[in-house]
Amino acid sequence: MYHTDEISNNGMNALHYHCFDYPMVKEESITTFELISYCINEQSSKFNIQPNGYISNLTFAELSKQKISSEDLYSWFAPIDLIELYQLYLNKPSASINEMMGKEIFYNCTKERFGPMCQYELNNTEIYTDIEKYVENYYQNRNPFMNNLTCYIHLQCDRGPSPSCLDWAEICDGILNCLDGRFDEEHCSQVEINNAVYEPPLQEELTVNREKLNLPTLLIEDAKCREKPLTSSCISGRQERLFEAIFSVKDDHIPHNCSSAFKCVLVQYKDGSICNGLCRSYQECLEFINRECPSMFNMPNIPILFGDIYFAYEKNDSIKFARGEFPDPYICYNNLLYDDYFIDSEMLPFNGRKCYRFYSSEFSAKVDSFDLEYLKFIYNKLKPYNQYSSMNSSESILKPDKDYPGVQCYSDNQIPSINHDHPFPHDGEYIYYLCDNDKNNTQPKKHNILFQSICNRLPELLPKLINEQNETDETECEYWACNNLHTRCNCFWNCENGEDEFHCDTSLTLCENEKIQNKMILQKRSENEIQCYRGLPVRIWLNNDESTFICFCPHSYYGSRCEYQNQRVSLAIKFQAYSDSRQTLFEIILQLIDDSNERIIHSHVQFTYLFARDCETIFYYYLLYSTRPKNQTKTYSIHVDIYEKQSFIYRGSLWFPVNNTFLPVHRFDLTIAIPLDDFNGEHCSKHECIHGKCIKYHDTQQDKSFCQCYPHWSGQYCTIPNILNCTCSSDSLCIGIDAHSRSICVCPLYKFGPRCFLKDTICELNGIKRCNNSDQCIPSDLNRQTLPPYTCICSKGPRSDYCEQEENKIYLSFEENFHLLETILIHFIKIETTYISKRTTIFKKISSMKESIVISWSDPSNRILIEDLKQNIYFIDSQDAAYHKVNLTKQAKLSDRCPHINELFNKTIVDYHLIRRIKYYHVPCQTLSFNFPCFHDDVYLCFCYDHEGQRLSDCFQFNHTMKYDCLGENECMNDGQCFLIGSKCTKKATCLCPSCSYGGRCQFTASRFSLSLDNILGYHIQPSISLINQSNIIKTSIALNIIFVLIGLINGIFTMITFKNKKLREVGCGLYLLGSSITTLIIIVLFALKFWILIFAQMSQISNRSFLNIQCLLLDYLLRIFIHMDQWLNACVACERAITIVRGASFDKKKSIKIAKFTIILLLIFNIFIFIHEPLYRHLIDDIDEDTNEKRIWCVVTYSSSLEIYNSTINTFQFFTPFIINLISAFILITKKSRQQSTIQLKRNFKDILKENYREHKHLFIAPVILVILALPRLIISYISKCMQSSNDSWLFLTGYFISLIPAMLTFIVFVLPSKFYKKEFNKTIVQYQTIIQRRLHIAS
Repeated sequence: MYHTDEISNNGMNALHYHCFDYPMVKEESITTFELISYCINEQSSKFNIQPNGYISNLTFAELSKQKISSEDLYSWFAPIDLIELYQLYLNKPSASINEMMGKEIFYNCTKERFGPMCQYELNNTEIYTDIEKYVENYYQNRNPFMNNLTCYIHLQCDRGPSPSCLDWAEICDGILNCLDGRFDEEHCSQVEINNAVYEPPLQEELTVNREKLNLPTLLIEDAKCREKPLTSSCISGRQERLFEAIFSVKDDHIPHNCSSAFKCVLVQYKDGSICNGLCRSYQECLEFINRECPSMFNMPNIPILFGDIYFAYEKNDSIKFARGEFPDPYICYNNLLYDDYFIDSEMLPFNGRKCYRFYSSEFSAKVDSFDLEYLKFIYNKLKPYNQYSSMNSSESILKPDKDYPGVQCYSDNQIPSINHDHPFPHDGEYIYYLCDNDKNNTQPKKHNILFQSICNRLPELLPKLINEQNETDETECEYWACNNLHTRCNCFWNCENGEDEFHCDTSLTLCENEKIQNKMILQKRSENEIQCYRGLPVRIWLNNDESTFICFCPHSYYGSRCEYQNQRVSLAIKFQAYSDSRQTLFEIILQLIDDSNERIIHSHVQFTYLFARDCETIFYYYLLYSTRPKNQTKTYSIHVDIYEKQSFIYRGSLWFPVNNTFLPVHRFDLTIAIPLDDFNGEHCSKHECIHGKCIKYHDTQQDKSFCQCYPHWSGQYCTIPNILNCTCSSDSLCIGIDAHSRSICVCPLYKFGPRCFLKDTICELNGIKRCNNSDQCIPSDLNRQTLPPYTCICSKGPRSDYCEQEENKIYLSFEENFHLLETILIHFIKIETTYISKRTTIFKKISSMKESIVISWSDPSNRILIEDLKQNIYFIDSQDAAYHKVNLTKQAKLSDRCPHINELFNKTIVDYHLIRRIKYYHVPCQTLSFNFPCFHDDVYLCFCYDHEGQRLSDCFQFNHTMKYDCLGENECMNDGQCFLIGSKCTKKATCLCPSCSYGGRCQFTASRFSLSLDNILGYHIQPSISLINQSNIIKTSIALNIIFVLIGLINGIFTMITFKNKKLREVGCGLYLLGSSITTLIIIVLFALKFWILIFAQMSQISNRSFLNIQCLLLDYLLRIFIHMDQWLNACVACERAITIVRGASFDKKKSIKIAKFTIILLLIFNIFIFIHEPLYRHLIDDIDEDTNEKRIWCVVTYSSSLEIYNSTINTFQFFTPFIINLISAFILITKKSRQQSTIQLKRNFKDILKENYREHKHLFIAPVILVILALPRLIISYISKCMQSSNDSWLFLTGYFISLIPAMLTFIVFVLPSKFYKKEFNKTIVQYQTIIQRRLHIAS
């Protein structure tokens, strides 16, 4: 019990106090959770409770001396407020306060008593052992309206004769229910038609859990049922009481005897309740009518339908009664609404209204009295013509023309129940039907024809003309095996000769229908028990001897007997959590607030949400106003706060406006997506938040924000200092103080209570940990009462209540000649008798190196298939029962492929329509030459099995074109496919990324120009395997790396030796080539580092994340800079040579050196800045294979589309510009030199001189062309392929990558060896080095 201190806080006018909760959990296809709170309210009787001398009591001081803990009080069912107060006393806040609190009294209630002074007692305690059972049985056997009706009294309305009164559901329902005006339909044009409160509850919700149907649940209390003619309330019994009240009206316009006699024969002539002893016989009543009734009169004399339709009868109608007929009434009204219905009828004016005789010839049953069924028939006929009710009617959808059978529908995979007396219409592939248990669906559904129902001598399909031949499930069955797995011993001769029933065990009771009758234990009721309408009567003891009854009302009602309907906001909430939040516990706080300056919190609800526990749960809660009635001049809204429970990290807030404040009940059906953990943009710049910060609401169409106040401040703009201090415990988080002066506290994970003073020990009871393997234990909300009362968050995701369940594993190898793509799909299917009840598909990437893979799964299944991306299906394993903690070792073989029927049947059979072709599906398995375990078409997947000496087929519907989008909740980006692993709340989403995308959610894309060794070799490097045993591509890469490093170092060193000669550096060309030699050495060193760090990191021998992050940011970036720097320096050499020829004798060597130094620095800065974006967009990501527990760390770069364009432009520029400069410079050099020689050698032809110079300097042309050709493969691959489509392209990309490094290794070959001068100086330098070495060796010796 809680709010037991409410009277002391708010006086005797507290709206609700002394409350307890009844948790209602329904676990069907969708789990629902609702707390029905029962409280005493301000209109309840007030009693002076005297302590009971028979009940022991102790002060807090005495409890403390006896070392009684707060946990003990909780186990003794003491009120939660008193338990927290006692814990606060044990915490010893101060000596003075402790002395005062030590006098507080705890009453130790006996088993049947509860309350602060044990004053409350359940009635009939010998039957009920707990309050939950008491609540269930009370409502199970109680008519909600035995005597009177509950009423909404906050709107003036004359609803009619007692006990008629206005129901909240009759406001804005399109019917004028008030006899004294349109009060119930005022302002209703503002109401949104699609508001959830105006939708009737689903029929299946009304038919399940019948023992709880009469409970005051939100689903029933806060919905409108439009199919009822007299009320829109969904509460059973209300319409019957209104019907009785209508015919109890006294009509002063006609004689009393006339009215009573006509009611007797019209409504209940067989029952004397209305006749009141007036008529001793049916004939005597007719005599009263003929003698005392006027020629035409209203019966009753108030409108009975839509608030504007009266019923009238003629005196002569008694003649029809005498003949045993039932006269239909006149329908009378004074508007134009129903004229179209009576367009062909004769109008009779009466009492200022138009009256038309109604005819019930279409009524299915014989009419012999005026009852609710008959009234509903008239209501449904006229409803489409009423402008209000037809506007919102879901029944206005036209039904299909065909006569589709109505059946009970189940899951999407399961075929509906079949009535053999009413076969299904079909089109040769699908059957069509209507769902009886989905009354809102008037459009036919379809389902594939069931393979197991073919040729079983039970016609289930209507004849259908297909290809000029009538086809059913029982035609052309000569190739069908009637004695099969599904017909054997089923108590019916499916074979004409009955062979399917031969030698069956007749002693079994398989063929008998057992009828089980459930005995209900009727509740004994006290004769003195009061009527509490929709509330709960509880005995209250005033002292030792005196007692009476008091009503505990649910939140939807109030009053001394719960007779009044409360204004309220009801919520039905389903949450969605992204994959990064599915193992995080959240605290959800729902608040009903207003728009006043005080921003009053009228009421609030708190609960925890854990996806692993609550993913399929719909939460039902009430929020109440702090005043009764509410202030309709204010604007109200729902404010939702979301916090991470363990860390108190604020995730965000949501806002939902409560529109149309004149409505008594607002119902919200909400789906709330919990913001991502990296959600940003939550803050705003609202300067009005004086003592707080401005926060934007998450996921609102409006730019809505609010002020999140600092401690001790409140109000719309955080300008109001709190008069009351927050009373939450010091280790909790205080959200605010509500209108009832209660602090709103977010407790730490293992604390609970309104103020978080109590410790929750459920996860470590008596020193024993609930969850195994050091996994996290999450206690359930105390009012949830789940079994067990906690949830284990396991290291690999939830598996069971205790994390002890091991997953199933299969070690799958592949036949030697088995050729697969790099990715396969694995299908785990659970086959019931006639359908696949469960299908889970996951994917697995296959390394070219691995001989086998490990696959883990936990979903219930009994067959395993794999499928490659070319839709080839292979059978792996099957068993009758579901797999449970198994370790399988299997090999995928070509002989286990499931061929398509195109490979099995000739074209004639393949072209048959499905209904005819399917009857040949036993033939492949019966054929000896067919050794495959399965086959398929575009609809079915068929398995071969042995049955009494023959092989037969069993086929099931299998979606070969399934869209893998995680049931519509696809978190994968860039068109990635989403696969769900696990079931219900244990499911986890994984993404199969398309080419060029990667990352946990395919959020990264491989740029055309960002290919590095990580992309090319990463997946080929096997962790925990030595270099010798790595794949061929890795061994080849290592060999090439060693060769390239050696050649590069030799090239760089020889070039550097050459151009260290001061004589060669007298011009800029020498400086450029010296710089080129240095860049060559840097490139080779960076390349070697990059290669070996990648190898050892992927082999898990380097795991320091800081080191890996630094190399990720710098190595590829620096490598790219110096490769392009080398190309520019080569271009500068060519340019310098051309300038030397052009200037001739005027060439200034000193100026050339200055320009060269400046150019080298400028080029370095240019290349650094032009590629500066690359390290900014590089980062590490983790890739974990949960099956093998292998972890890889990838260095990735991700560009936006605009940056991608910039990147490609820069790379193209960097590639072609140095090449063009080289060509132009060579052309200028040769041309200019030839012209200079032609001016001197006048007798020689210019062309001959040009050819001679070309032959002399052709290396100037050949060198840049060779360099471009070597770099061209990578550019072409990048443009054509965009990115590496799969790891199978690695050889191609690896070749391009290594070739692109060759130009940097050819400086010596390109520039030194072709030049006689450079070659001569190189030889001199080598001789000098040899001399120095010999001299030093000589000295050393």
